[in-house]
Amino acid sequence: MKQSQSSTPAEQAPNTISARICLEPGCEKRLRSYNRSGYCVQHHKHKTTTHCVRGGHYTGARPTPEQLDQLYNEQQLSSSEIAQQYGVTRKTVTNWLEKVGIERRTGHEAGMLRFLAQSEFVPPEEREDCLLDRAWEARPERRIKNKVACRLSGCFRQVSRLTGKYAHFSTSHEGMTGDEYTRLMPGHRHDCFQHTADTNGLEVEKLMDDWCTEWATADEIRHWRRDPKLAQAKEYVGCLECGRKLFGMAEIQKHLGKVHNWTLEQYRERYPGAPTGSLDRRSMQAKKTNKRYHKLKADAERGRAQQAQQQSGEKRQTKETGLRITLAAHLFTVNPDARPDYAMAGRIFPKQNVMPLAYDATVKFLKRHGEAIETEKRRLLSLSGSERRLEAENARSQL
Repeated sequence: MKQSQSSTPAEQAPNTISARICLEPGCEKRLRSYNRSGYCVQHHKHKTTTHCVRGGHYTGARPTPEQLDQLYNEQQLSSSEIAQQYGVTRKTVTNWLEKVGIERRTGHEAGMLRFLAQSEFVPPEEREDCLLDRAWEARPERRIKNKVACRLSGCFRQVSRLTGKYAHFSTSHEGMTGDEYTRLMPGHRHDCFQHTADTNGLEVEKLMDDWCTEWATADEIRHWRRDPKLAQAKEYVGCLECGRKLFGMAEIQKHLGKVHNWTLEQYRERYPGAPTGSLDRRSMQAKKTNKRYHKLKADAERGRAQQAQQQSGEKRQTKETGLRITLAAHLFTVNPDARPDYAMAGRIFPKQNVMPLAYDATVKFLKRHGEAIETEKRRLLSLSGSERRLEAENARSQL
């Protein structure tokens, strides 16, 4: 059996970076743990990192103050990332920053940068659709349940909640409230669909389907704004500002006042020719208007008929009153001292069979038309007796 021969340190540790021995053939200098070039100071080839035990200090290429400012402030790299690029320790980079006068970040700012680096954002090609579509997360091609996109000033970060303590608004938008966000972005959600479903005990899939039904897509809103007539369907009418579909007999005027704080005139001024109701609502309104028109027409005809009937009744009553005045005047020409009795009542009201009623009517009639009876009596006295009798017979026959 062969005896093992003693080996040199270079033979025991392979000439690799993991062995921490200089890669230069024949050099057995051990490298420090943060040396990433694999060469010592004497044999360093690329001049990016040159730490070794005998080197003493960093002698490689250092970044200029402008390069440090660009890396640290503009590209927002951490000191560890800069140290990794130059093959030095993080402490060396912090010394460089302090030497050139660059202010270092606080722990909170560094944490926010790490959070932003790990955050999800809406792809740039979909941001316009995301801004128009209130149900962008719920569309079948995405189906994002646990994230909601922030539409403020080009943010487009996807988070679980926008409002609340330590939520997105409080950390990134100076504590903006949900009401302020609603006024700026009417119709957009504050929370993800999963949070809303869990809070209200709903099925998240059904909730997302309902939102897809109630809100128009970005392409539909663009088509509506080009041709406002397309926003009017049989079952709903669409709002050209936010894309809300108002189903049934809902009025867009109430939606404008509640959500956008607009009047109908302002809405029509912004979107000329925009419809205000669904086709079903217009049909119902046309039926109601037609029904109201025919009712008013029938009422007018009925009123005219009643007026004509009333006028004819008044004329007939006036004629009968004149005939009774003639009969009463004739009776007083025959007997000036006559008093109301059943005989007189039978002559003045011949059709009234109940004598007490006829008597009462006669008394009232004589009191009401006393002056007219006296005038008619004077006229009859100017006539002959036969003429007076003839007029009395004619009046009695007409009654």
